[in-house]
Amino acid sequence: MGKLDELQKMIAEDFQKASDAEVVKRLAAMKQLTEEAEKETSELLKAHQQLKDEYVKSVKSQVVSDKPSQAPKKRDMKQIVQELGLADKFNIL
Repeated sequence: MGKLDELQKMIAEDFQKASDAEVVKRLAAMKQLTEEAEKETSELLKAHQQLKDEYVKSVKSQVVSDKPSQAPKKRDMKQIVQELGLADKFNIL
């Protein structure tokens, strides 16, 4: 049980015992504040999760690609010279 739940339980117990109108009003206000705090916490956790998801997505898109990495193909000197268009300048063919 979280701290907020414990606080709500204590307020509910005191609410049951209360007989004075002022005490009941104060406890009702406290209960409303704890409910609002619970709502704010929930919204904060949702926003945090969205931020985390976006951050992970951003990092993955820059570091990890969907395409498998391809190692450069091995070429010998003749292939390199031909690809560079220098076959006529070098007599290695």
